[in-house]
Amino acid sequence: MMNSRLAISRVAVRSAYLSRGITYSAGKASAVQVESTTRQAWTAPPFPQAGPGANGSGLHGVKAEAVPPVQPKSFVPLRPSRFSKPESKTQQAQQLQPSQQQHQPQQSGIAQLEKEVQPKRTFRKFKARKAALSLTPRAVERLKALMEGPNPKFIRVCVRNRGCSGLQYHLEYVDAPGKFDEEVVQDGVKVLIDSKALFSIIGSEMDFEDNPLFTKFTFKNPNIKGECGCGESFMV
Repeated sequence: MMNSRLAISRVAVRSAYLSRGITYSAGKASAVQVESTTRQAWTAPPFPQAGPGANGSGLHGVKAEAVPPVQPKSFVPLRPSRFSKPESKTQQAQQLQPSQQQHQPQQSGIAQLEKEVQPKRTFRKFKARKAALSLTPRAVERLKALMEGPNPKFIRVCVRNRGCSGLQYHLEYVDAPGKFDEEVVQDGVKVLIDSKALFSIIGSEMDFEDNPLFTKFTFKNPNIKGECGCGESFMV
């Protein structure tokens, strides 16, 4: 029974090898001879020798074609050499002229756009400045008489911290105006105002009174909020 099974298996293995083109030897199971029926021997062609042939051909028998010589391009140095001759102003102007002509239309267009886009400037209307001091005709006549004397002097109006109400007018005769004095010119005469007194007497009217009781310059000040009974001092 065992021999029959072994024989059947050997026949099956042999038929499988024969279908693939492989010879199977039953005597030696370990030695299998494989013969390839599909492969064919191939030999490589001889490698050609380098160098020109008899007919002037090069490698692989290909004729070498004449290559035209390469002409060097013109080279423009970025920086002028110290040995090169400097260009004249006319040559530089001729080189710059084409580039300037190209940029002129663009610049003109940009300038036109800027003019169109730029808003019109509006100027603020300032009110006329209020006069620091005005003079009556009698005050002008008195000031002219003082200026036409042998020793002409300017009158400088000041304010001092005196009197019952706190402030009092003070007049000085000076030869020249101070650094921060305000100058009032009217009808050919000039009056100087102290910078510290300007806030207290701005918009006032200066008059000159001559009567049996006193002879002096007087002021009508719209900034006064109160004054003493004698009228010598005031408060603002």
